[in-house]
Amino acid sequence: MKTKTIILFAFVAILLPASVRAQLLPQYMNNPRHGKDEPFQVAETMPEFPGGMQCMMEYIDSVVSSKPNARGGFGRSIVEFVVETDGSLTHPRIIKSVDEYRDRQALDIVKSMPKWTPGANRGKKVRVKYVIPVSFRTSSKSK
Repeated sequence: MKTKTIILFAFVAILLPASVRAQLLPQYMNNPRHGKDEPFQVAETMPEFPGGMQCMMEYIDSVVSSKPNARGGFGRSIVEFVVETDGSLTHPRIIKSVDEYRDRQALDIVKSMPKWTPGANRGKKVRVKYVIPVSFRTSSKSK
């Protein structure tokens, strides 16, 4: 009798957690810790600037170098934004500031970017938060 009880207990202990996991896992994957409309921090497929990271850095450099830098010197603003399911960029904000002038420039650069390839989870397009640095530097002029 003891052997049957032990076997039954072991059987229930092994199968019960598996059945609970099978019920909870789809709910977790479809409804992560955050709300349904809240952007992901990380996605299976992360969003991408058209042409990739190198093209994005070249785009930022070309926009920065085309604008007059009245402040001189150098610095780096860090900008966070959301890449929407259609590839548009929304909610840009400065998370590391240099100064008000450069921060405004960094936000303008992000707002002027073309649509990105959106992120995806399980083949479905999702909203994803993204963070990029925008560096400002002035070339020294020799007299």
